[in-house]
Amino acid sequence: MVAKNIDNNTDIVETECAILRKVNEFIVIVEFKADCVITRENAAEAGEKAISLFNGGKFFSIIDGTKGLATLTNETLAYSATDETLVKHRMAQAIIVDKLSLSLVANFYLKFKNPKRPVKVFDKIHKAYRWLESQQFLLEE
Repeated sequence: MVAKNIDNNTDIVETECAILRKVNEFIVIVEFKADCVITRENAAEAGEKAISLFNGGKFFSIIDGTKGLATLTNETLAYSATDETLVKHRMAQAIIVDKLSLSLVANFYLKFKNPKRPVKVFDKIHKAYRWLESQQFLLEE
């Protein structure tokens, strides 16, 4: 289901374990629901929804880890880093963390899952936006 947020006209999609908000023509913010175990299937569903928000085009994602503590499986991290369909559309990814435990998971993802597209970890969302704006050339590949 896609709904319009009346306050700022963003597209919002909700899945079992995530809320996706298309905030502009090239960025989606993904918030995982607290206390959810994010399986590969949950991640694939969120990925499909993100791709559909951009009508099959290229986009950037911001994973906002500050909204709740979800559990990500090893299989989920591998999917996010290397799934061919997702990598074809998601050109860069910013991860927002505000806890040491989340920072450890994000750094594990970067170091051991070898994402096929640029990924960077931030402590503030405005820094993520700034970095993604500098990556816009990736949308033209």
